[in-house]
Amino acid sequence: MFNILTELGLSQYDIFILTVSPILGLIGAFTHAFFIDENWAESPSLEYTEQTAKEEKKTRLTTHSKNRRGYWIGSRLILGLVVGFAIALFFIGSINETATAVSKILLIALIGGFSSHKILNYLNSGDVSKIVSILKEKV
Repeated sequence: MFNILTELGLSQYDIFILTVSPILGLIGAFTHAFFIDENWAESPSLEYTEQTAKEEKKTRLTTHSKNRRGYWIGSRLILGLVVGFAIALFFIGSINETATAVSKILLIALIGGFSSHKILNYLNSGDVSKIVSILKEKV
């Protein structure tokens, strides 16, 4: 596989960016999904109850809600993967082959994965200038 990419004229830096950027986009999307589930602004409160364990009401997830949740997380991960890959394609062949340049691209891929839902919304609306402003704010 790597022989084919080197025959196409891609350097080792380009191949590295092509393989690692989508993974970092996926990690960024997963991290954002994790942050949505938790309220990080407040510390968890302690709850005291007079009820015994048998009397406590338990919340149960239905199969439908579990499936919807799985599709939601899966779609976010795939979207982060796609954004990371798109960022890698954007920079292939146009960077200085230094560790600094590669690390900046990988950081953009991670942030792109974290913001992938916003990027998709702006692409659907047709306003690409907002995407550039989001990336400039984050980096």
